[in-house]
Amino acid sequence: MLHLQKLTNIAGRKVLIIGWLLSMVSISLAQGDTWTTKADMPTARGLCSASEVDGIIYVIGGTTAESYPMAVATVEAYDLATDTWTKKADMPGVRWGLSTCALNGKIYAIGGGRQDFAPAISVVEEYDPATDTWTRKADMPSPRAYLGTSAVDGKIYAIGGMSYGSEYSVVEAYDPAADTWTRKTDMPTARNYLAASVVNGKIYAIGGAMGYSDIELSRVEEYDPLTDTWTRKKEMPTSRLYLSTSAVNARIYAIGGAKGRFEPGLTTVEEYHPETDTWTSKADMPTPRVYLTTCAVNGKIYAIGGATRGDPSAFVTTVQEYTPPVVTSVESEPRSEINPVEFTLHQNCPNPFNPVTVISYELSAASEVELTIYNQLGQRVKTLVNEKQPAGVYRVQWDGKSEDGVQLSSGVYIYRIKAGDFVDAKKLALIR
Repeated sequence: MLHLQKLTNIAGRKVLIIGWLLSMVSISLAQGDTWTTKADMPTARGLCSASEVDGIIYVIGGTTAESYPMAVATVEAYDLATDTWTKKADMPGVRWGLSTCALNGKIYAIGGGRQDFAPAISVVEEYDPATDTWTRKADMPSPRAYLGTSAVDGKIYAIGGMSYGSEYSVVEAYDPAADTWTRKTDMPTARNYLAASVVNGKIYAIGGAMGYSDIELSRVEEYDPLTDTWTRKKEMPTSRLYLSTSAVNARIYAIGGAKGRFEPGLTTVEEYHPETDTWTSKADMPTPRVYLTTCAVNGKIYAIGGATRGDPSAFVTTVQEYTPPVVTSVESEPRSEINPVEFTLHQNCPNPFNPVTVISYELSAASEVELTIYNQLGQRVKTLVNEKQPAGVYRVQWDGKSEDGVQLSSGVYIYRIKAGDFVDAKKLALIR
């Protein structure tokens, strides 16, 4: 019997893994866990929010040293392709401590506050990057600032936050198609100054604080929109508030923040892996920052603005790009010396995804395997596997491109496997 062997590689080269099944795996590894400085944002500000549409990051609202204690309505757009910034139409009203979320090519600016020590607001405004215009939408039922938002399956979930020093555990779901809000199960831990990110259809509420207190939290709670339930997860190693999180390749990166409202900003970066419920320290951010915002695009994370300490005079224009250490392609990966007991097709991860997702399946016997992506009209758009494979566990990557290498548009697609007499199919969501 040939025992599993693994050949050491240099990042960026191919690695061959040979197992007792006499099959091979080809994995491309990207050099990562590095930071790069990008063009400064025109306006030094913090407590703003960022979302991406079509390769452009829109940084919205916040406050500046000049405007404090009032918020600003500023919108500035960062083009990743050219490393340049452009001024866009202001929000209809000033806001800081808001949260933005991109869905179906539009950006939704939710909640926030007009000025310090004033009631939070419930305003929701939709920004259309194609026309550079704003439209008022149905107010959020519970006015709040310093909340977290995430989009799953066409709905935006607004989580936690505060108003007048009282923290909230409230969760409300917004349906842009119907312009309506629905109350959901409260988050177990009432908090504000938190961050939220999505991996594989579940939302993770991370860190934060209780009201105006300087009691920073390391709490992590997972929300499943399908069951409307919460689950406690492993705590973040570094407790903090005013942090920002972004998800890349089924990992969540918790970046910056502070140990208290008036404390120095942190350089800390910690990676959370939901599948294993574990945390790992990563390369520090070059510039310590609190009140920052982050946005993930094409496998990289952009840390934007914020302040070097909890003081309005310390706002910065800094933009730094983080490249996580990731596997960029996996062709097939038998991972066990014990054959699976049955044929299985797993849900892709991450889901929704951008730019890549991984589809896993198990073969209990050698089979002719076809793994194919279809659009919702039933038209074949990409064949991922079409060959005979031995029994084993496999992982196949899809980059959201067609057979001709054309980037497909956002939407729901179907992946179908046929292995001998076994046939199964599941849905996945691509977000651009």
